[in-house]
Amino acid sequence: MNKETFENILSSYIARERELIEEHDEIAAILKPLEGKQINGITLNKKRLGKFRFKEQYAMYYIIGKAEHLIGVTQENYISVEKTDYSRGFEYFDSCCGDDARGRIKKIEQTDKEKAYLLFNRIEYHFTALRNLFGQIETEKLGSFDFPVYYDLLKSIYSGDDVKLTNFYFIRREGQE
Repeated sequence: MNKETFENILSSYIARERELIEEHDEIAAILKPLEGKQINGITLNKKRLGKFRFKEQYAMYYIIGKAEHLIGVTQENYISVEKTDYSRGFEYFDSCCGDDARGRIKKIEQTDKEKAYLLFNRIEYHFTALRNLFGQIETEKLGSFDFPVYYDLLKSIYSGDDVKLTNFYFIRREGQE
């Protein structure tokens, strides 16, 4: 991965998070004047929601934009932006698109990006090399069909249940050395 690709991935991720935050803030502004009212399709009608829509599913209430924003649950079915006696509030329910999204951006901004780039670049380099080696196993006829000890050898390298080296066969790069 080159530096430009790395930076584009970071920028794209931050842009997606900012879109979520923008939607979250727009919804909070819609909900604020409706605080204390019951959450339902009448209160949250098309006229009030504009580009958003209301959805009730599995005892939860959502306002849908590009993302699904949880605004309440059946046991807390009155509109509240902040925590109240009757609801934990929209800021709590939709924290993944509000405060948590802001926190994720902050973490990225505070990260040593050069160190991150170098590490992920090394991972890509070694992962590509590993894929090439599995392609070479095929080229050299050292897979299980031609070389029956194949599985035993791979298990001796790593025998954990979480990752099976034998699955690397499926992501091999053939014709590489």
